[in-house]
Amino acid sequence: MPRKGYKQTKEHKKNIGNSGRGEIRSKQTRENMSKSQLRRFEDPMEREKQSKIMYRPEVKAKIKATRIKNGTTYKVVMSRLEVRAKMRKAAKGKPNLQNRGNKNGRWKGGISSLASLIRGNLKYRQWRDDIFTRDDFTCQKCGQKGVFLNAHHIKSFSSILQKYEITTLEQALECQELFSINNGIAYCEKCHKKYRKLDNCIFPKRCDIITKEILN
Repeated sequence: MPRKGYKQTKEHKKNIGNSGRGEIRSKQTRENMSKSQLRRFEDPMEREKQSKIMYRPEVKAKIKATRIKNGTTYKVVMSRLEVRAKMRKAAKGKPNLQNRGNKNGRWKGGISSLASLIRGNLKYRQWRDDIFTRDDFTCQKCGQKGVFLNAHHIKSFSSILQKYEITTLEQALECQELFSINNGIAYCEKCHKKYRKLDNCIFPKRCDIITKEILN
């Protein structure tokens, strides 16, 4: 250790750095060195001592000067949580194209149905949000607010696909009627289930009567 107040010369520092270079240490020596380093971090007093040394104003100023010199300076040294929050904010609203389709590790050759692809698309989710906003997040049948809502196609989803002979996601995204806000209505889950039962009804006239009752 240098004496207090003694400033080491560049030559002195170079000699110290080269003193142990090329030396082959025994296994026992390496183990002893490893144990001594572990003890430093296991002891709370030693950790506090090291932290005080590292965060002294003169040490921080020296680290900052080195970063400026190397072009790696940062205005704020952020914690891991702050870095993660910043990364989430930067990625928000942006599709992760690196993990889509056949680039994903769980890709199985494209087994998702057309309906699933359409309902999972951003344009469909935007259509749902527009329906809920227009209807003030209220069920248009029973008038409940603050419940889980479904966006229902007045002209059924399947009939639109059949009418325009839609077989791919690209064709669906180009169909205006499928994403028309005038063809949507907000229902709560209970009312929506009542309406969905009509899809399997085998009595067309009976279905028309029930449909009018629900919509009115």
